[in-house]
Amino acid sequence: MSRSQPSKAKTFILSAAIVGLALAGAAGSSSLRATPGSSDPSGGDLIHLSFAGKGTSMAWDVGVLRATYEAVPALREGRALVSGSSSGAVLAAALGCRGFSEDSLAHIEENFRKFDRTIVTETPAKNAMVLLGLPTEADHSSLDLLLDVILDGDKCRPNFPMLIPAGNYELLNIRSNKPLLGIKDRTFNVADFTVTKDGQNLGKVCTYFVDKQMMGILKAVPREELLCDLRLIETNKDMRMALLASVSEPSYFEPFVDPAPEKIIRSGDASLPRLTKRSYWGGASVDVPVQDIKRALPQIYTMSTGRAPFLQMVDKLMSQMSLVELTPLADRAKWFLDLEATMTAEMGNYLNQPQFDFPEQIAKGYETAKTCLESDACQPEITIQPEAHTIPANHPSGLTGDLAPYTRRGLRGLN
Repeated sequence: MSRSQPSKAKTFILSAAIVGLALAGAAGSSSLRATPGSSDPSGGDLIHLSFAGKGTSMAWDVGVLRATYEAVPALREGRALVSGSSSGAVLAAALGCRGFSEDSLAHIEENFRKFDRTIVTETPAKNAMVLLGLPTEADHSSLDLLLDVILDGDKCRPNFPMLIPAGNYELLNIRSNKPLLGIKDRTFNVADFTVTKDGQNLGKVCTYFVDKQMMGILKAVPREELLCDLRLIETNKDMRMALLASVSEPSYFEPFVDPAPEKIIRSGDASLPRLTKRSYWGGASVDVPVQDIKRALPQIYTMSTGRAPFLQMVDKLMSQMSLVELTPLADRAKWFLDLEATMTAEMGNYLNQPQFDFPEQIAKGYETAKTCLESDACQPEITIQPEAHTIPANHPSGLTGDLAPYTRRGLRGLN
């Protein structure tokens, strides 16, 4: 997508969600709000539903959401929290405003079924530009209508525990450093998500946009151990900022500049200076909130709506732009899941074909999640154990030790 083709640039998100998230329309209705009804500091009676970004296959999540809502009492009883990255941030934001209810889900489904999606067309010319380190992003004006629909103009505000991650552009971007030659002037530490250059700690590679409730939940993890910085969202304008930060993916949209970087709470090294500038570069490359939420609430049940494996070409293209690699981080995040509505590579390719519209995606997501929740057939395949996989010291629940007993539980841990 070139700057001369803004109509194509917006399809990454617009095709994934535009009318589908008119769902925030009744955000002010108290009957649609939900709060987690838990007093257990271990999170044992809660469920965390994580919406992984999947671009134009996003309607799959709507089907997964419906099947999970029908099968899992925790969602219907408000014992839940949500996270979402990239296009998944759209559903996370909508549910963060409205909460879980029959009306809310029906509204989501109705609007998705009416929407005539389009598909992102990746041209050889664009891919060549990416490989050469040339910019292909459009500005954010093409997203104005989408944000107004999602956030119901200026009415939507965070009412429900939510987390939306975004990558920090200044640390992730390597396009100016001759990536085709393998030159990266910074080092990414996958153990703690810090970036260093010439021995100097530059800070965390990502930011968590969180509401007040989620901010309180994450206090169970020492600030120096959190993988990402924190940015509190309290207003409609904050919600708009979080969405722009997480959907502004490399090669599609320009990085989103934080209007008030001094409000960012830095994690990790306490001696790092207060920020005077930060830009965000989408959430796909740092889809990691399950790890810190799991450490904060060790016994919480964690379910992902699934995402097809990244294609080798996508991994290659991203490696020419970004400091981090997609697949290894995604594999580490899966270690913390109890259940995943598995989207195979074949299914991902199938759903991305132009002839398959949103209603079919919804049906496939529903069918897959229903099978998972009835047959216990969808425990995630684990390939990499993450470096931080223990309960933080002095956790308020009194629990200690490894998190392994509280992960990959299948239906056994669901209540």
